Parts: sequence; structure tokens; C-alpha cells
Amino acid sequence: MYVHSSGTITASEAPPGRDRMHLLCDGLEEAGLQVLRPKATFYCLVRCPSGLDSAGFAKKLLEEAHVLAIPGNGFGPGGEGYVRPTVCAGTDLIHEAVQRITTVRW
Repeated sequence: MYVHSSGTITASEAPPGRDRMHLLCDGLEEAGLQVLRPKATFYCLVRCPSGLDSAGFAKKLLEEAHVLAIPGNGFGPGGEGYVRPTVCAGTDLIHEAVQRITTVRW
């Protein structure tokens, strides 16, 4: 369900950002990463590849793909083992980020 600025509620339209989230999550999964897809947020959680903790995974993404994701351990002990990318950029930048991530060897 989505509430338009006019106050009209419709179930047929996706909320803003939904397409960007699908683009990000689909691309990360195609790159071989495990993604926890959100129901209504502008970020997702990506499980760290074997042998990396959340800080190491975030560092590898930044240094090798030039893509920023927040280490999950910054959100408490339950966040360890994940990083948190967002869809606060346009689709062109999200597509580019996914392309860069696919070049990183895990």
C-alpha cells in the first residue's frame, strides 16, 4: 500500500525506492551474495562472505569496488556478519555499484 501526497491510498503502485531496492538486491544475489531483503526500508542486509567479518567485508567493498556499505557490527552484536548498503542513490549509480561488486573476488 502506498499513500500519495494527495492522500489517496493505492495498492497497485510500489512505494518510492522499491525498484532501486530490487535492482540492488537482485544484483547482489547475482554476484553470489546472500541478501536479506527488506519489506519497507531503504537499506538491506548482506551476509558477509566466508572468512570476513562485517568490518572486513565493508573494507573490501570500499577498497576493491569503491562501494560504501556500513558494517553491521555498528548496529550491535546481532549485526555482526552483515553489511548494510542503502538505495539512497539513483538507479544509474546503484547499477554501477552492483557492476563493481561483481568484479570483487570473494
